[in-house]
Amino acid sequence: DIGWSQSSYHLGLMYVYGRGVPLNDALAIDYFRQGASRKHAPSMRYLGILAMNGQGQPYELSNPDEALHWFKQCSISGPMRGNSSDTGGTSELCKGELEELRTVVDLAEAYKKMVLNNMTLHSTNSDFKPPNV
Repeated sequence: DIGWSQSSYHLGLMYVYGRGVPLNDALAIDYFRQGASRKHAPSMRYLGILAMNGQGQPYELSNPDEALHWFKQCSISGPMRGNSSDTGGTSELCKGELEELRTVVDLAEAYKKMVLNNMTLHSTNSDFKPPNV
């Protein structure tokens, strides 16, 4: 089973980087999904990276929700085979990306809340006049 996952992963890498085949994000994602369906952490990691970069996403826009999903799945997928250290049922592979992405999402949500609060304050202030655009 791990051989199939590794093969799917390597085919995904070939298509995402155009190594010996034309660049094709859709095919790369299909191959990474095949690996991810077998709990292959590197495949899940690439699905997260591609989602963050907007590759294979509608309008090529970043999809942090999907990226969070894949980084979470990757980090809880269990130790990778061949890894000499026991990580207690988790994979260390995606933990860094997961923490960074959580920080970015938290900052974005805090900024959104601040902007909405400022808009509310200004809309209740009768002296406020929006700038001419």
